[in-house]
Amino acid sequence: MIRNDLHFTENLIQDMLFTCCLVFTAERIVRVPYVVNRYRLIGDSLSHKSDTLTDYLKKHLRALRTGFEYMEKFLSARPFFQQQPEIKYAALDLCVNECIWYFMKAYGQFPFHVFDEIFRRELAAEDFSPALTATILGKASVYRFKINLLYQRIAALENEIRQLKSKE
Repeated sequence: MIRNDLHFTENLIQDMLFTCCLVFTAERIVRVPYVVNRYRLIGDSLSHKSDTLTDYLKKHLRALRTGFEYMEKFLSARPFFQQQPEIKYAALDLCVNECIWYFMKAYGQFPFHVFDEIFRRELAAEDFSPALTATILGKASVYRFKINLLYQRIAALENEIRQLKSKE
């Protein structure tokens, strides 16, 4: 941690960023089973449930943006990732995947056009990477597609149950 100057940032996803930085700079990793974490919630914590869905989504998108920017700078400053940009982009994709689930639970509760409008308005106000915007919208579309497939499967199973009950 000292050699790589790792510390918690002033970001809402500081624990995830810190963990990613540790993993991406570690010479070796040891898994310790049954570790218990204790979280202390701060005033604007992402874990607060009092937000409206729109505010929840905006807060998580801001955290994702600033977290992604932090990780991109962090990885770009490391010779290993400079020499192997494909690994850098895989690491950034991993970070996006870890963060995206935060707002995916709100995503399913918005019609796509509403989510898209909130997303573009929130992130277009800042100098935000078009590639990251496209990545997140693409991942969100895949999640929406999977959710729709699950709903179709549930409807088919409910129909089968109704047919079985009617035969009784």
